[in-house]
Amino acid sequence: MQRIVITKPFDVQIEETQIPEINKDNLILIRTEYSGVSLGTEKVYFDGTWEQNLSKYPIYPGYEAVGIVEKVGDNVKNINIGDRVVTFGNHAGYVIVPEGSGCQKVPNHIKPEKSTLAILGATAIHAVERGDLQPNSKVAIFGAGVLGLLLLQHAKLAGAGFVMVSDVIDEKLAIATALGADLVVNPKHKSPSEIFKNIAGELADVSYEVAGGAAKAQEEALRSTKEHGKVLLMGGGDKGVVRFPYRLFFSNELTIMASRATGKPENFEKSLARIINRQINVDAIPTKIVPYTDIAQIYDMLIRGNYPFIHLVLKWS
Repeated sequence: MQRIVITKPFDVQIEETQIPEINKDNLILIRTEYSGVSLGTEKVYFDGTWEQNLSKYPIYPGYEAVGIVEKVGDNVKNINIGDRVVTFGNHAGYVIVPEGSGCQKVPNHIKPEKSTLAILGATAIHAVERGDLQPNSKVAIFGAGVLGLLLLQHAKLAGAGFVMVSDVIDEKLAIATALGADLVVNPKHKSPSEIFKNIAGELADVSYEVAGGAAKAQEEALRSTKEHGKVLLMGGGDKGVVRFPYRLFFSNELTIMASRATGKPENFEKSLARIINRQINVDAIPTKIVPYTDIAQIYDMLIRGNYPFIHLVLKWS
């Protein structure tokens, strides 16, 4: 089989390796159909700004995959050969995972490439829980990429009463509006904090930065948050460094938190269930499918910051 590996900063390869063997009774072998690309995380893996220590390479990127079960261990009870499942998996032709919370069946009415959003949706659920959203909370989201659009919907399901989404790309803001945002703001044209306060009556209880760690987005998140409010940083920072106005943070006694990954295992199950039940609209989020062999060109686009997609998946079979 083939798999993608970042051997060192700015060097990505497709390597040939053996199909993994099931060596435990609870394992499942999955032939990958699609794997989702984490546009932010994989960029910093590739440019070396996440792992400054070169001994951390090689890195095998990827974290969400969907495919067909080809083999199961003797003790696997609820997954059968031929099932389509979504799981935590690297960019590879085959992945092996244990039965349980890390592997969930995908029903036929869900497009397989869309099911990969269940894992990133779990990241959004974790962020909602970290922010401790209360009924009718006012929320500001900076970044209308795939995570921001999922976070918008999960915040609404958690009872948020007013949600603003801010992004520099109007097309993304149009999607946020369609998905239920109460306010969208392009910071190139207007001040998000001023518009938020004028429309909502006060600043946000909780703000989220999901703009890849952009310093300006972090600053705007702080400016849009009320005194004693919370700001959750979900991006990678500017080359691994967080920069924001200390005086703004200090004078309003803000709580600044990080939120990463999916949190507890149940979040993945809850995220997929919401997609299956259509509580979360993944069809409104545009998905671009490209062959996995295009990975070098994709990473080059991420480095240049010029790419025409929100949700990107690699096609394996």
